Amino acid sequence: MACPYCNLEFHALCELPDDTEDCCCGGKGYEPDVIFAGDPRRKKARLEGSMLRDPLSTGRHRAAIRIPEEYFATKPECAWARLAAAGGGVRPIVGCAGNVATDRHHGPDKSVLNNDDDLPEFGVNLHAICDNCHARWHAVNDKFYLPPDWKKGDNARPENGAEWLPVGKPCLPHDPGTFATDILIKAHEKWWGLTPYMRDQLGGYFNDSPLYAGSESADSEAGEYGEPVGLSDPDDSIAVGP
Repeated sequence: MACPYCNLEFHALCELPDDTEDCCCGGKGYEPDVIFAGDPRRKKARLEGSMLRDPLSTGRHRAAIRIPEEYFATKPECAWARLAAAGGGVRPIVGCAGNVATDRHHGPDKSVLNNDDDLPEFGVNLHAICDNCHARWHAVNDKFYLPPDWKKGDNARPENGAEWLPVGKPCLPHDPGTFATDILIKAHEKWWGLTPYMRDQLGGYFNDSPLYAGSESADSEAGEYGEPVGLSDPDDSIAVGP
């Protein structure tokens, strides 16, 4: 059984999700028993939070409908490529130089139920990014999302898919419009080429290290976001080896 939207493969428009799926057919597509617009079953509201049996699976399923595998098959560029403050959170990162997007990422709200569903496009909290940007953002931000009483082995994720933001720290939004210079991107890649020990010796976070050669950006031509940041060559700032 499927609604007309699902029969046309427009699963994100389905108004009949059950409590484990994002659409009435579970993404299978065409079904001979079609639920038409006048059917009272179409009035069923989208379930959220405690109404869901498995919020984690449901959220990931919804994300996969929002950014389907067919999208990744086109080898799109990482949405964070060349950004100066990508991902938001406590510690935004410098984006890659233009890798292929392979991963879905939720953040700065790490709840998998926050899939930008009320927006015409993803890219505010749900992102299609490369593996490098994905791993780097989590490496510098995940510790800020842990409850104070968290112990290794505990599940830090809030119950029922609730909002998951940093604990006791300001949370910055993702900035899609402030771009990094090639010099800043080069410095960031050099930073991640260091050993964890060397990164700790340089402050533990790229933006706090001598390799960060940024400055406050001026207004861009569009007037909404800043121009590229990163003004001096990192090779002149500190010798960090080959």
